[in-house]
Amino acid sequence: MAPLTKNKRRAFHILLLLSMLFLVLVYRLFVIQIKDVRDFSTNHINLLERSVNQRKQEFILSSGRGNIYDHKYRSLINQEEIKTVVVFPFSKDNINLGKIKELASIINIDYQKLLNQVQELSKPSYITKNGKPIKITKKQQIMIERLQIPGIISASYTINDYNNVLAKHVIGYLGQAPNEIRNSYHDYLERGILKWNSLIGRSGLQLTFQEILIGVGESKIAYFVDNRGRPLNGLAYKYQTNEDEYYPLSLVTTLDKDIQAFAERQLVKNRIREGSVVILDVNNADILAMASLPDFDLLNVDPNSPDWNNKAVQVIEPGSIFKTLIAIAALEERVVNPEDKFYCASQYSVYGFSCYKDHEEMTFEEGYAKSCNVVFAEIAEGLGPGKIEEYAKKLGLVGTIGWTGEFFKEDSFAQIGDEEANRVFHSKTNKSDIGSVIRTAIGQQDVRVSPLAAANLVVTVLNDGFVYQPRLIEKVIYKNGMEYYNFKVHKSDTRIGNRETYREIRKMMEKVVEEGTGRLLKRAKWKLAGKSGTAETKNNLVNQWFIGYGPVGSPKYAVAVMVKDVATSEPLAKRVFMGIMDDLALWEQKEFNQIK
Repeated sequence: MAPLTKNKRRAFHILLLLSMLFLVLVYRLFVIQIKDVRDFSTNHINLLERSVNQRKQEFILSSGRGNIYDHKYRSLINQEEIKTVVVFPFSKDNINLGKIKELASIINIDYQKLLNQVQELSKPSYITKNGKPIKITKKQQIMIERLQIPGIISASYTINDYNNVLAKHVIGYLGQAPNEIRNSYHDYLERGILKWNSLIGRSGLQLTFQEILIGVGESKIAYFVDNRGRPLNGLAYKYQTNEDEYYPLSLVTTLDKDIQAFAERQLVKNRIREGSVVILDVNNADILAMASLPDFDLLNVDPNSPDWNNKAVQVIEPGSIFKTLIAIAALEERVVNPEDKFYCASQYSVYGFSCYKDHEEMTFEEGYAKSCNVVFAEIAEGLGPGKIEEYAKKLGLVGTIGWTGEFFKEDSFAQIGDEEANRVFHSKTNKSDIGSVIRTAIGQQDVRVSPLAAANLVVTVLNDGFVYQPRLIEKVIYKNGMEYYNFKVHKSDTRIGNRETYREIRKMMEKVVEEGTGRLLKRAKWKLAGKSGTAETKNNLVNQWFIGYGPVGSPKYAVAVMVKDVATSEPLAKRVFMGIMDDLALWEQKEFNQIK
């Protein structure tokens, strides 16, 4: 009896273990099929969706994100909605060769090439011609629909060609960010507008205007098939879209695609490794172009690389272009008059300060034109740190300068989200040290200015002391082109200083080109004016600058050029500046064939 009892006990334990395993399995199936079917595991997998997707082939027609235009409504991201032919991969025995031949004739493509495309598909795609999605007319669309080929349909498709995009650093890039979507855009996730793996803005306008551009979710077309790739009876194509005549919203920038191309081309032509260009409309400081180097690939971005950062809104040492602000402050405070005489023997009497050249006797105007450090050392002592900082704040060289105002749930929305703050003195700078104040006056020490702020200072000079906030976005529009929101031009209510001061500054900027450090520009197609700058950085490298405007007499464009960390004394910034101005002169005269 003892062995039998022992066997029964063993059988009972085995049965109990199997029962427990069965209960665990039943519970697991309950979790998978009922309890957590839409949110399974820590990866938040939607099992119901996965199950359907196993029997569904789908093709994304549009991401649903809004477009980004220049001020003439030309897409900056090369986004275009076309009619094309979409093909779903089905088993080869379902292909009607006669109808494929008819289709080839309708869309004017080689029959064998079309057949190869259809047979080789492993996932839904569009028919290509010369490597691009084929574009069809309304008439061709009707003819294709009449063929009724299973798995082949005509549809609207949105092209996003990122290969030749201008203003990449301004527009910004898209990338996957599951954690950010979960934390910051959970509502969009719940509504199906975003998925965990959706592409969202990671920099530039794509990030700053994220909630405007996100849109209404993907538009797609789906077809249900069996395990052999054959269409399931009774289940037709299923279109899924939330788009209508109003959404998605899009941005209309102040940029001009042609002018942007000039800026980028001149940087490349002059072999600039790192630098930037800003071109502003002198009438309202609208940003017409904003170029930055190094370049980067929008389709293959390394988030840890600094290349995608927009150098045009990052601050660096400005060098002698900062003397323009010192000159304005000195004239306003009557520390100096234009004809006051100075003597430069290359060395300043105190603080171990020197000038790059022995200029001997000169007027204040000549000192500005020739960028004499000794002249501005004397003026800095007369002004003092308080006045320097006061005028820097008034004229937009402290803090950010881009358009800021009420918009979309924010009281102080900044159009240029990645703009860095300009500064004159570091918080730890000893302002009682006259040596530090002198170095500040020539744009060294702790002074940091962005090319955007430098170009805007030129606009202020041309507008007799009225300060604008440069706009990058003109308006937000609905899908049908109607206006959703208009960003008004922001201009200071009062003039900073006297009109005569700015008239004198313009004369001095002209003198820079006529007989000073900018004589190279006398060869330009337009008469130009401006101010050069060279800032010592590290390892015997310098930042080269040129800021200015043209044409003199009837200014249209204010331009800032910055070339970062170069070892050469070649006038790279001036060459880029002149090249851009020459391109603009030819463009204004519609002599496009002369632009090289």
